[in-house]
Amino acid sequence: MPLVRAVAWIVGSALVVAIGGHLFLQQAISTQRAKLHDPKYRITRIVQTGPQKEALSTFCLAEIIGLSSDQPIPLSRFNSEEAEFRLAACPVIEKAHIEVEKPHTVYIDYYTRQPVAWLYDYVNIGLDDKACAFPVTPFFSPKNLPEIYLGLFAQHPPPQPLVWNQPLQDERLKLALSILRLFSTKEYSGLFTLQRVDVSSAFAESCGGRQVVLMIEETCRKNMGERNLLLSQPLFLRLSAKNISQELGNYLSLRQKIWDTIEVAKLAASDKEREVILPARVIDLRIEGLAFIQ
Repeated sequence: MPLVRAVAWIVGSALVVAIGGHLFLQQAISTQRAKLHDPKYRITRIVQTGPQKEALSTFCLAEIIGLSSDQPIPLSRFNSEEAEFRLAACPVIEKAHIEVEKPHTVYIDYYTRQPVAWLYDYVNIGLDDKACAFPVTPFFSPKNLPEIYLGLFAQHPPPQPLVWNQPLQDERLKLALSILRLFSTKEYSGLFTLQRVDVSSAFAESCGGRQVVLMIEETCRKNMGERNLLLSQPLFLRLSAKNISQELGNYLSLRQKIWDTIEVAKLAASDKEREVILPARVIDLRIEGLAFIQ
């Protein structure tokens, strides 16, 4: 083949490939643009799954991952990895995974941290069983949970700001959580209400000042003639950090005797009175074999 004809074939082939590629690219771009403007390819549906049924509202999840019903975005522009990162950064979400389903659905599988106590040192801060702190409102409804007091702002220097998604490193908090687990056992379930665990002085330098204070409330019904009275007794149990289980057992042996000493006749002077709140008592059980009641 002559050189001129060979060059012409090469140039012609290159032009055909270039023009074909250009037309194909233009078609792909046009198709993509059409999808961007086609409502059926925009994200319009979020499906949430997980062990907790709708732990968070769909609107809350949409806000976290940057989706809006007012301005839906095409599925092709949605970055699932970035959305998972945003969910993981939310302090109430422990783990999350996202999958997309064409043309318009995002699936979010996640589970949230479950509060087991309030951190009394702060406002609106709950704790899970792994000692991670997180805001409760507005993510969850109000919770009737025991409080844990660490005395953080009474120490010097003041504590560092809370870090989300990381367990608090505090031996007092570990002790408080172990007490909560103890109270969740059958031995203590239903006997009384645990309201607060004060571990601020659990490891004080002074032996006399070393204590764990449990704020509990007991209730008991007693008859006075034709009236059936409901008695409520606030109690402060002073325990040592090393023998909590034994000292609580001592209190269980003592509690019925405490109720037996209450004189009902002196408590209810009014015929209309059905509930009586007794004065608070402090019971110190830190010395083995002794109980000081105030």
